[in-house]
Amino acid sequence: MRKGEVAWIRVGPAYHKNIYHTHCDKKHLERQGQADGEDIFMKLCVESIKRDPLLKDKGSYKGLKEYFEVVREVAKECVVEEDFNNAMALYKKCLGSIRNMQKKLKDSLSEEEQAERNEIMVLLNLNLSLVYLKLKKPLESVKSALEATQLNPSNCKAHYRLYIAYFQSNDLEKAKPSLAEAIKLEPNNKTMRQQYKELLDLMGKKEREWYSKMSGFYDSDKLKKIEQKDEETEKLRQKVHRQTFGDEEEYNEEEEMRQRLEAQKKPHIDEIRKIRSFKYGRE
Repeated sequence: MRKGEVAWIRVGPAYHKNIYHTHCDKKHLERQGQADGEDIFMKLCVESIKRDPLLKDKGSYKGLKEYFEVVREVAKECVVEEDFNNAMALYKKCLGSIRNMQKKLKDSLSEEEQAERNEIMVLLNLNLSLVYLKLKKPLESVKSALEATQLNPSNCKAHYRLYIAYFQSNDLEKAKPSLAEAIKLEPNNKTMRQQYKELLDLMGKKEREWYSKMSGFYDSDKLKKIEQKDEETEKLRQKVHRQTFGDEEEYNEEEEMRQRLEAQKKPHIDEIRKIRSFKYGRE
């Protein structure tokens, strides 16, 4: 069967033994193998086919590179068919295999192979970021796009994909510098320049809306009630303080008197300690 095809399976009473009938009174279980009831038809439909290319040689860079090429083609077909979950699983698995390759193998790569490996990881992260956007997972898309920009800061597509991810996650403050960096790398891109202008207009609109709401809040009865409650709380605090300590001057005098008495007691206490230590031989 292929994806989208439908098949019907006919099951006779000799096999289902009437156990799938909702009206069954289960008396057939006592009939020692006697088949009764009607035929049952089960509908099968293939909605998704898990595609998992085999990584034949993970111990060599050539084997990993061939695996990447196969995954790239298969995942591309999944995206065309809008099977984004399957594409996501393939990209993640391939990225993990190349990112976490054996240390011995990684150290043996030439400079050209290291640069190629880096670009492969950038491409996988960009594709994974796109798939996350299709799956309405902007935060996951941000992580993948951010890794792509870290692997290759001069990649315009990585910064633009990061802008899209931030924009869909409604983080306009972080989306702005990402788009600005993409324009810096491709200053002749009219589409990105137009999007940057629209982004600034949107940010200005949101800021004006915020100030409008806040100004309305400052003039509202709600804020007046909050200020009134704060005043009542402060008055209550002062009242409790006066009841506990009295006036501030009286409190200060009592504190000074207590400190003076403590200072007068201290020499006598020290003498008593000396006498006790001498008496018990602990000088």
